[in-house]
Amino acid sequence: MKESIKVPVEDPKDTKKESKEKKVEEEKEPDL
Repeated sequence: MKESIKVPVEDPKDTKKESKEKKVEEEKEPDL
């Protein structure tokens, strides 16, 4: 039950981190 709470809590954090990394890679592709 404790893991179920940790999954949704890290889900929003992982999404924000992936969104920033995806924006950097997308900006790097056109920059190349």
